[in-house]
Amino acid sequence: MDSLERVLFAGNGFNCLDRNYVSWGELSKRLFKKFGVYDTYLRLFVENISPYMQYELLARAIQEKNGKFDEEDDEKIRQEIASLTSKSLHPSSVHIDAVKSFDQIITMNYDACFENAAIHDSDKIYPPSSIDKISKLKVSIPRESAIDGLRTTAVWHAHGAVSEKGMVNTLCMWFNTYIRNVGELKSELYPLLFSKKKSRDSSQIKKVVSEMQQKGSYSGKITSWVQLFFCANIDIIGTELSYDEIDVWWILSCRSKLIRQGVLPRGFNSIRYFMLKPYAGCKMSEKNVAKISLLKSMDVDIVFIDPQDYFSENRIFLSDDKSVNLHELASPPLHSDLYNTKWYYKKCMSIDIMQVSLSD
Repeated sequence: MDSLERVLFAGNGFNCLDRNYVSWGELSKRLFKKFGVYDTYLRLFVENISPYMQYELLARAIQEKNGKFDEEDDEKIRQEIASLTSKSLHPSSVHIDAVKSFDQIITMNYDACFENAAIHDSDKIYPPSSIDKISKLKVSIPRESAIDGLRTTAVWHAHGAVSEKGMVNTLCMWFNTYIRNVGELKSELYPLLFSKKKSRDSSQIKKVVSEMQQKGSYSGKITSWVQLFFCANIDIIGTELSYDEIDVWWILSCRSKLIRQGVLPRGFNSIRYFMLKPYAGCKMSEKNVAKISLLKSMDVDIVFIDPQDYFSENRIFLSDDKSVNLHELASPPLHSDLYNTKWYYKKCMSIDIMQVSLSD
């Protein structure tokens, strides 16, 4: 396992440190307000429906207001989302730490923060033309990177990206685009299922795993970020991993099936999901307990970060080499707020695969 590449699967949390960051909930509200359809009636629905399902409400509201809703309106929505979620964001120190720590990065974000972190330039790199399939959206980091100790060779965009030409048609935002994404992934992993040939050994993944088992490496070309889930060590950081992320759950399910079938040996590669422990004396929510149980059943290891470490590792240094813990000066931050700190992301990325007792 030590010879496998270390890959970061980065969620939207990596951008929450930017002052221009917009959460999905806030994004939905801004969209409805932007198009002038955020009235009292719609507000009742918007705040109680998953952001992934709100497109239908928005489209119908625009149609009723303007008498039409066509491809031009759809493009305006995508451009507005791109403006709010990518172009105004800049790489932070956690992005720099990531490109120093991981061989490859898979991001769920539309922006180029990881690429720009690698070259110390917030404007130079954007993902390639959006005519590519989402499963193949990849940016190779140039060798002349400005970051000392750069480790990352490529950044994959799992949910689409804004291209340098301003193209936004790959953005995976609503439920119907998630279904399209799964369709692309399935055709990428099981190409012969979509041809006239019939073969049980049609999976590209099986070929990759088989060769890596026999030779310790893969001589072919990794053509999709999905393949990395079967032949690399993946760290999932910065995402709640909502059940709406049906493409990610589908991949985890495919991997779990191959493990049950004996095609992929258990322990061949590691997938780790990072989350905070509750504060001492507090219980974990039933929702999180259920999700942890599900992830473990799918051979995903859970790595807990202890929130108490925040106070011992973040000290205010005074004169004469004296220091005082932060919690001695103020009440502890809300548990959820620690997910939005540089400390949390740096802590997660610093944990080596051999440092933790997996599935603890």
